[in-house]
Amino acid sequence: MMYRLARSKAYLFKGVEIRWSCDRALLKSGDETPDAAVLHYPGGLADFLSSAVGKRATIGNQTFSGDVERHRRRAGGVGDRLAG
Repeated sequence: MMYRLARSKAYLFKGVEIRWSCDRALLKSGDETPDAAVLHYPGGLADFLSSAVGKRATIGNQTFSGDVERHRRRAGGVGDRLAG
């Protein structure tokens, strides 16, 4: 479970590198969790979508993804009405 959480964080934070390690004695038989891994996805969610889709047929040739720049807005107070 912790490995999957670490992997999802690596996907969410594009370009971050997480070095995973776990004592083999803690892994149960049949568990797919590796004892060591480097989790690094330069494309972020686009990398996740590509791995999730795999070789299945899709409508387009490219994964739909992008970056969004958000601007912080102030609460709708008197200052906003005066500035606008």
